[in-house]
Order: sequence, then structure tokens, then C-alpha cells
Amino acid sequence: MELLIREKLLALYIALLILDPGLLRRSPWLLKPDTLCSLATLFIASRAAELSGLFSRVSVTIVRRFSEMPFMLYAMVILSAGLTAMLITNDAALFIYLPLVASIERVWAVDLLPLYVMTTIGVNVHSALTPIGNPQNLFLWQHYALGFTEFVVGLAPFTDVATALLLIYALALATRVERCSKPPPPLPVRVNRVLAASSVAMLVAL
Repeated sequence: MELLIREKLLALYIALLILDPGLLRRSPWLLKPDTLCSLATLFIASRAAELSGLFSRVSVTIVRRFSEMPFMLYAMVILSAGLTAMLITNDAALFIYLPLVASIERVWAVDLLPLYVMTTIGVNVHSALTPIGNPQNLFLWQHYALGFTEFVVGLAPFTDVATALLLIYALALATRVERCSKPPPPLPVRVNRVLAASSVAMLVAL
């Protein structure tokens, strides 16, 4: 799938070059070094947390506690991802929670495609609540010189309604989750604290 997406993007870029030959000369100026550095840092931090065993340990704990309550598991992941997005932007939250969902899926041995989708939606919905939740909000907040509380209060109704609809949908999907007959594996022996601490430090540095 990733290869197919990359090929489509390459084909689109070639088509744009045909329509606008000057695009090739302007392309380097379209790249934003600070954005690329931020994305690279997020990717490295996410990968470091995954390799440290932190996601595995957390996912086993979650499955052990909520495997008999799929809706609670769905709701906890969606809402915690949304809360994180309010504070560190939607992109950063996705780099944390999508690998976590993948780890939960491996441990639980259940297809969690709906949770991937709802986590992504939840992150984007909740990031809209605060001025620092996404770059667009930051621009609007500064452009209209709104107060932090004024901004949050103005967007709260939209976020509340969207959250309610998302949780209703999560409840409907959670009732269809097939329980895995095998018990969750034991907790990992240890978490690589150096990698885990490095991952947290990189996220804080952003």
C-alpha cells in the first residue's frame, strides 16, 4: 500500500512538471527544513519508544485490564489520544498512538482497523479545541487575536458533538469485537529505559 501511494504521488508530481516545467526549479524552495526536522524527530521518537518495549508493556497492561470491555478500551485510546493532541498537536499524537494501537492489535490478536480510523479522527477532532492543537488553529488564534479561553469556548460545542458521535460509533463497533481465546502474554521483562527516556526527551524538545 505504501509503495502504491508513493507511486501515485510520483506520478502526480510528474504530471505537474508537464503542466508547469518551472516547478522543478521551485521545488527545493517548497521544502520547509523546520517541518522536515520536526517530522524526522517525531518519527525517531516514536520508533525509539517502540524499540524500547514501552508500547509492548503498555499494550499488554491495557489488554489485560480491558480485554473483556472492548468499548472501554476503544474509548480510553480515543480520548487519551485526543487529549494528547490538544497539548502537543495532532501530528505528534498520531506518531504516539498509532504505533500503540498496532501493539495492542498484536497482543490482543484482534483486527483493530476501526480503532486506527477512530483514533485518527479523534486526534483531529480534539486537536481543533485548542490553539496549539494544530498549525491551522495557531494561525487563526494569532490572526484574530483571540484569548485562549475564548478560543476553546468557541470550539467546544463542535468538539463535544463530534466526541459524542465518535463514542457512539465506538460503542457500536466494540460490540462486534471477537474476543481472543488465548490469554494475554506476560509483561515484558524490562523496558529499555535509555530509549524510552530519549523518546520522551525528543517529544519534549519539540
